[in-house]
Amino acid sequence: MSFELVELREPPVVPGEPIQQTLVTVIATYDTEPAAIEHGRLAWREARRSGPNDPRWWIVRTPGENLARWIADASSSQEQVLDLRTNRLVRVVDGPVE
Repeated sequence: MSFELVELREPPVVPGEPIQQTLVTVIATYDTEPAAIEHGRLAWREARRSGPNDPRWWIVRTPGENLARWIADASSSQEQVLDLRTNRLVRVVDGPVE
């Protein structure tokens, strides 16, 4: 099984222009879930350090899957995972937070 790290970015809203769709970029594919999450953490931390800009977040999933196994939002200091039993996001308590 492989895992992909995906960045999702909301383009800026331009008054009078149609709202654009979320930009989805597969950053890389990994052999293990921990490797994908570690790279995602690096991208997330760098975005938080570089300051606010357009909304974006990162997820780890298996290729083609609609459910994220890990998620981090550039506007939040919290990592989350998806509880597949309830389909709810759960805060990662022991994860690195900066």
